[in-house]
Amino acid sequence: MKNDFQFTFLAVAVRLLDKHKFSIALNTLIKAQDFYSIEDYQKSLTNALLAIDNTMQSICMNKKWINTVGSRSKLINIICNSKLIPGYLQNQYTSLVNILRIDPLSLRHKDHYKTSDDIPEYFTAFALQSTITSIIFLIRAYEDTEKIDLVKK
Repeated sequence: MKNDFQFTFLAVAVRLLDKHKFSIALNTLIKAQDFYSIEDYQKSLTNALLAIDNTMQSICMNKKWINTVGSRSKLINIICNSKLIPGYLQNQYTSLVNILRIDPLSLRHKDHYKTSDDIPEYFTAFALQSTITSIIFLIRAYEDTEKIDLVKK
């Protein structure tokens, strides 16, 4: 663990993923952190991306918005169109959507980033921290919609 800030938010994300039994997302997030800790930045980025995708899939499947695994862009569109994020927050959510659409794995396709040694630690830290805070954001929004769904019943 390279900084306390990241660890604090990781603990919150782990607790939320565990609370909602999003075990696949939880396992991939922990793997991302483990790979980051041993400086295997390529595998850390791969697992960070999988963790956010798995979180979105879990939310969409629990809400019965999908019944099969979808692509990241499909999941983002479903989350936006299904009002997981309230309309009045959609403008603020735009920056999160843009972060979710970033593919950190594209780094390894660049000529100068072929191995983990070539991927800067600060980029991996940013991608991992963005993933962690995005997971927290999405699960908190999911929890809010669950409360609203209970009131409607």
